Amino acid sequence: SIIVDIRMVSYANLDPEIIPFGWTVIPIFNPNRYVMSGIYQVPLFKGTPRKDLIEELPFNDPWGFLMEKVKSSKKNEKIEYVKYSSIIVRVLDSQREGHFNNPFDFNRIDYKYLPDKDLPKFAYNNAVDVKLQSDKKMNAIVPSKNPTQYNQKITKDAAILLGLGDKYQIQE
Repeated sequence: SIIVDIRMVSYANLDPEIIPFGWTVIPIFNPNRYVMSGIYQVPLFKGTPRKDLIEELPFNDPWGFLMEKVKSSKKNEKIEYVKYSSIIVRVLDSQREGHFNNPFDFNRIDYKYLPDKDLPKFAYNNAVDVKLQSDKKMNAIVPSKNPTQYNQKITKDAAILLGLGDKYQIQE
């Protein structure tokens, strides 16, 4: 499995800062130890992954283990979803040449990791993509109304905050 820890650049204060947004786990191998090639939409969990979870993950079915923690009534064990937030990942066994000839295919997204009861609110598909392209909320967060310029700014700020500023250069 791969643990993905997602951070965001916040401009709430005078100086930008990186703060935790969420995390998730992407199972890579099936029980027979084959790569689970596919396109998966995986929900995010609040906060950062706890050390105890990371240590126990290799000894359990990763997704089953996390679902036990989601359902747990013990406050010190429970993990919670970031409301309707997820990532889409494409996992490919290098031996499966030509498996993904299309750059992105909405029809092949596997939703099996999303919570069943909220699937319509989580699921990303072609209709959602079209809606988001013109959504005023999404466009409102780009201060300059220039998405490319804004993306370069947050990428540059993140590189500086992570100590990669001297290695990062914007390609024009």
